[in-house]
Amino acid sequence: MSTAGWYPDPDGTPGRYRFWDGRSWSNATTDDPRTAAPGTGARRAAGFAAGGAGQPARAIDPARDQPHGLRRGLIIAGVLLLLIMVAVGGVVVWRNGQDQAGPPAPTGSAWDDSSPTAAPSTPPSPSVSPSPSETAPQLRCPRGNPEQGPGQAADGRVRGGKLSFPAVADYSAPGPRLRLSWFYDTDSQFQVTEPGWQSSFTVGEVQRAGLFAGSHQAADRTLQCMITGDGFEGFAGRKDLRNEAVEIDGRPAWMIMTEVRVDRSDISVEGDRVAVIFVDDGRKDRLSGFVALVPIGDRSRIALLDTVIKGLRVD
Repeated sequence: MSTAGWYPDPDGTPGRYRFWDGRSWSNATTDDPRTAAPGTGARRAAGFAAGGAGQPARAIDPARDQPHGLRRGLIIAGVLLLLIMVAVGGVVVWRNGQDQAGPPAPTGSAWDDSSPTAAPSTPPSPSVSPSPSETAPQLRCPRGNPEQGPGQAADGRVRGGKLSFPAVADYSAPGPRLRLSWFYDTDSQFQVTEPGWQSSFTVGEVQRAGLFAGSHQAADRTLQCMITGDGFEGFAGRKDLRNEAVEIDGRPAWMIMTEVRVDRSDISVEGDRVAVIFVDDGRKDRLSGFVALVPIGDRSRIALLDTVIKGLRVD
C-alpha cells in the first residue's frame, strides 16, 4: 500500500497540501506539510476543523447564553450539512467519467476527464515487482495546458503537437485530454469499454526541458506521472513489453509499450495496455507525444492500437 502523508494538493493550489491516507485523498488540507496527521490531538490543537477542510474550526460555544431552540436548530443544520458533504464526496469519480478535482478513492476507471484537476499529484503508489522507473525517486510532474493549441483541421485526422493519426471510428469526437495535465495542445478520442473503464488515443506535446529533455525521458516520465498521479486506482504492477528507440514517419522516437495492472473487483479487465511514444519532431523547445490505453486482453482493440501507431504522422 502507498504511504500516508501530506502531498501537494492535486487541485494545483500553490503552497497547499492535502492528506493521502494510503488509499485515497482526504478532505484535510494544510499549508505546512509538517502538520500532524488528521485526527490526532496535535492537529486539532492547530485549529483545523474536524471535517478536514483546512480552515479554523468554527464551533458553537456551549457557554454562550443562546436560546435552546436556536442551539438545537444549529446542531440539526450542522448534521444535515455534514450528511450532504459526505454524499457529495462519495460521487466524485475519476476515470470513467477521463486526463483531475482531487479524488477521494475513485469508483470509476482511471484516465477519465469528467472531473479533472489542474495537475497530477505524486503520492507513493503500491507496486508488485516494480520496474526500475517505478522505483525512481518521486517526481513532481510539471504543469502544462492540454487545451492550449492552434485548433484542429477538419481533414479526418486527430492532431496534437506535430503528430496526427486518422480518426478512429466508433470512438468519441476529438477533444482535449485533460488528465494528461503536463501536456499542451492535446487532441484525443475515447470509447467506454465497460461501465467504469475506457480506451483512448491521444496526441499532444510537452516542453522539452527538465523531466522531458529527450524522447526517452519524456516517455518514461509520462508513464510514471500516469501511474503515480492516481490514474490507476488499485495499481498492482507494471510489465514492460517494449522499451526501445523507434522511428515514426521517418523521425527518431522512443516507445514504451507496457501492461499496467489494477486490483479491482468492479471491472472485468485486469488493467490497460498502455503505449507512450515521444517523437523528436525537429523543434528545440517541444516534443510531440502519443498516449494510448486499451484493455489488457482485448484483441480487437490491441489490433486497433497497432493500426493507429502505424498511422501516426509527423505534420
